Amino acid sequence: MRIVRWLLIGLVTLITAEVALALALVVNLPRMSAGDMVEVRGEQLRVIDEGEGPAVMLLHAATAHATDMEVSIAGSLREQGYRVISVDRPGQGWSSLNDAALIHLDAQGDLLAELMTVLGLPSATVVGHSLGGSVALAMGLDHPERLDGLVLMSTPTFSWDEDHWWAYRAAEHPILGRIFCTFAVPVIGSLLMDAGARETFAPDPMPEDYVQEAEIRRLLNPGVFCANAKSRLVLTSDLAELEPRFADLSVPLMILIGTEDPVDSSYAAQPLAALLPEAELHEFEGAGHVIHHSRRDDVLTLLGGFLARH
Repeated sequence: MRIVRWLLIGLVTLITAEVALALALVVNLPRMSAGDMVEVRGEQLRVIDEGEGPAVMLLHAATAHATDMEVSIAGSLREQGYRVISVDRPGQGWSSLNDAALIHLDAQGDLLAELMTVLGLPSATVVGHSLGGSVALAMGLDHPERLDGLVLMSTPTFSWDEDHWWAYRAAEHPILGRIFCTFAVPVIGSLLMDAGARETFAPDPMPEDYVQEAEIRRLLNPGVFCANAKSRLVLTSDLAELEPRFADLSVPLMILIGTEDPVDSSYAAQPLAALLPEAELHEFEGAGHVIHHSRRDDVLTLLGGFLARH
């Protein structure tokens, strides 16, 4: 009995320490450093809206938020004479996710089109990276009148057979998922964050200050991680629903991709460009997934030309 008692004491101590560590890590996650909260259809969206000129909306990837775009290409675009709007997509960064349907591409696209109305934007060029590009693609199909142009960077377009990450599956569970996101994600994520970010950049080197400057640790917020997991789990099925309409895309399109992109997006660039003969396709030889950082100057040059033409 004494052994059992000590085992129970040890177990309770470990659980208490884990809970305390998880809560401490959450408390010390990045605070919102820029932007304003804008209400759209009952959701609070974090928006960084600065600059004057033709409008450009930037949509971030799954494991990021608006700051990722701000520390890469947003400032330079403003200097070139554009009004740039970086947005935390629903459930990401500091934006809310009250409507469960907003994990889907088309629902996010609809909400962002409404955001444009709230901001007084009749139209904008929408630039999306990775999953943010998939949302931008949905906007181009559902709201072509609101888009002056569409730029997809390292973007999944066609559906594929995906073996989902175990952590996303764990986060999806209706009961245990909340426990996992609250107590396991901050601890495990803190240990894996740097290596995971470097893997996403590969084969390009990740800037040493990227995780801190882009405030990527915000992903370890329990609500943010759960929302991101759910949107990733429905991505391929959402794309499958959009695929039959790709040939109907009518807005000017530019596709940017790294030839060594380790994420399941590089294979989709050439088929989409072939389906849309007017589309521009630019491939960065040897580049990975995060081309707006690793090939920033080249991306800005191509963006500048595209924006000037459209």
